[in-house]
Amino acid sequence: MVMGPLSPGLQGAVLALLVSACTLWVGRAFGRGWTFTPAAVGLGYVAGHAAVVGLPTGPPAQAVEWLLPIALVAMASGIADAAFRLPKAVRWLLRLTATAAMLGATLRPLMLSTWESRETVAWLIGLGVAAVASWTNLDALADRLPGASQPCCLAVLSGIGAGTVFASGSFVLGGLGMVLMGALAPVALLTLRAPPNAEQRGLAAATSPVLVAIGVEGLVFAELPRISAGLLLLATGAAWIGTTGALRRVGPRKIALICALATAVCAGMALAWAVVASPRLESHARMTPDGGRVCYNARGADAERCRMCELMGMSFEGPVAADFSIREFALRGEENADGWGLGWYADRSLAVVKEPVKWCESGYAGFLEDYPAVRSRIYVAHVRHKTVGGEPNRADTHPFAREHGGREYCFAHNGTIDDYHGLPLTRFRPIGRTDSEHVFCHLLGEVASHGVRLTAEEGWRWLHSKLATLNRKGKLNVLLTDGERLFVYHDLGGWKGLHFRLVRLRGLGVKRFEDHDLAVALDGSAVNRGIVVATRPLSPTGWHAIRTGELIVLEGGAVRFSSERARHVPEFVPTPVDLHA
Repeated sequence: MVMGPLSPGLQGAVLALLVSACTLWVGRAFGRGWTFTPAAVGLGYVAGHAAVVGLPTGPPAQAVEWLLPIALVAMASGIADAAFRLPKAVRWLLRLTATAAMLGATLRPLMLSTWESRETVAWLIGLGVAAVASWTNLDALADRLPGASQPCCLAVLSGIGAGTVFASGSFVLGGLGMVLMGALAPVALLTLRAPPNAEQRGLAAATSPVLVAIGVEGLVFAELPRISAGLLLLATGAAWIGTTGALRRVGPRKIALICALATAVCAGMALAWAVVASPRLESHARMTPDGGRVCYNARGADAERCRMCELMGMSFEGPVAADFSIREFALRGEENADGWGLGWYADRSLAVVKEPVKWCESGYAGFLEDYPAVRSRIYVAHVRHKTVGGEPNRADTHPFAREHGGREYCFAHNGTIDDYHGLPLTRFRPIGRTDSEHVFCHLLGEVASHGVRLTAEEGWRWLHSKLATLNRKGKLNVLLTDGERLFVYHDLGGWKGLHFRLVRLRGLGVKRFEDHDLAVALDGSAVNRGIVVATRPLSPTGWHAIRTGELIVLEGGAVRFSSERARHVPEFVPTPVDLHA
């Protein structure tokens, strides 16, 4: 059964609700109910986060992984505020410190890779002011309107905010917003039945950093419209309508409901704008392990973002038969109908076969499937759904090839680069009209003009810096090879997802990976090891997400370099599952 995109978030929200409710029950049993409120929200969110994203296996590397430690720190801050009634100066210091840490953790990939110093400062100042303002506003609201107003407004804001981020294209962040709503729901329901003057100290401290972090990541890394982000920020202040003199006479519970309604109206406008501004996906979808999106039966131009090109790359220690790398793309070609291409190295020279038609309509298909001489240590495969260029033609079909320094380079790209015509070209010129080929020619020209050698770490770090700079112009997943090494770069915003799996073949038997809609057969020599890279996982286990903004260099079926982690981290070392897969 294919899980819908909302299901992980709903499951996480239910788990968060149960954990939060149990924590509140324990607190009331010990007579400390309201000091347990921050703990209930924090523990509920942590449980739901683990259900949606999974438990951490090491230090946070991607922005979404920082939400868990942010939630734990926020929970500790809220508990301290609720238990000890922190002085105003200490609370301000806590807000500033927590906000700085939150922004530094979530925006670190951009600060290190793509943002210029002025842009970094501008973003940090703007987002920092917004985060501190929302936190301060919620704290002040709790002081002015004790009781259910603040919890109800936070629950409504989290729920509608989750829908807004979801509509903007981020299923993971939307799911985590639903988790936060689930953690807040028992608090809101309990406060509606509590004495009207019950204090809610610590709730803003436990909630605001997580809520703001989700919004920041949606704004920076996903496609949350800035107008929607601004409306969500304004929604944190909509509840002040409850402080007007005319409403103070209607009773605290009705005030709480009116405040929640005002918050819902403002947040609902943000959701409506996100729905209008974001492409609608007329498809069924599920989530890959790293939160990437997998789409089926997408239709129309509005589904273009979901149906974009599929990539697959392979690096093996010894030659491997080609049929594992093309038959699964025959199935993908029904969704990506503008062309397919396959590049491989029978020796030092590059062979490329590509056509601007579906695989099932290609005259080359039967030949490649039955031709036994198609064996290589490196493959680059691509299926295209055009976003730039005219009618499908061979010149615009990936992969692209150029010679430089006595080596034939092969390049395939997933994504769209804006304003690519401004990238300068030297002796390498595009034949077609795609942004991808233009970027390839520009990149190879930069390699030549700077005398960069892509054979050692110095050149690989230069390549990572260059790709990160190009990434600023749009969405960029790249497979690049010189026949010896396969360079794999994953988009800084996590576009489409990119995954790898370590494989070792033993004996002459065919090894297979498959999911519900494709099968991959590996046929190698007696003992062979390698790494398969794909847009989405092709089997239930053994796949690892390539980190956002990460460049991995593969050579001889092993990882030679990573821009983000050491070569000997567990995910780069074969496990028993990999050895016998």
